[in-house]
Amino acid sequence: MVRFPIGSNISGGIPTGATSYTIRPEDSSNNLVGSAYTITIDERCSKYDAVDVFFLNRLGAVESFRFNKVRRDNFDIDRRNYRANPYTLDGQNYAYTNQSFNNSQYYTEAQQRITLNSDLITEAESVWLRELVMSPRVWIYDDALYTVNITDTEYEQRYHINDKAFNLTIEAELSFPDKVQRL
Repeated sequence: MVRFPIGSNISGGIPTGATSYTIRPEDSSNNLVGSAYTITIDERCSKYDAVDVFFLNRLGAVESFRFNKVRRDNFDIDRRNYRANPYTLDGQNYAYTNQSFNNSQYYTEAQQRITLNSDLITEAESVWLRELVMSPRVWIYDDALYTVNITDTEYEQRYHINDKAFNLTIEAELSFPDKVQRL
């Protein structure tokens, strides 16, 4: 699922209450070019902010899926410290002050991990979304496009005969850690 302004190029717009519409690409002579696409309008609401995940499928195409339930952000923080001399030489005085740092940080790195939860999914989506978990290239759109790596090491394909309702939970980490260095 991808967000885009619907109906902006359709004369008269999309009628109220429509559940889908079909796009037929045509050339300048009104001849059909390529295949027709049916777009299903999904207006389900969630009290949570939606996160769109884009991924490279096994055939090399980019696909997307929307996670619109609880999101959790965790940060693994790595700090590097050194012990400094807390005494300073000020002219003739060699003195200790309360403002001196004896144990000083010179490097901090935070690795962000994001846990995403989807709405209820179908059996077919459960089969298809295995490609998301296995994908070597994944991006999330969260006000900007970020590269991420899926950290889940296993995937359970779910079936309605076993579970009446189910969703997908994945954990991803941003590809680039956030770094802070002391000058």
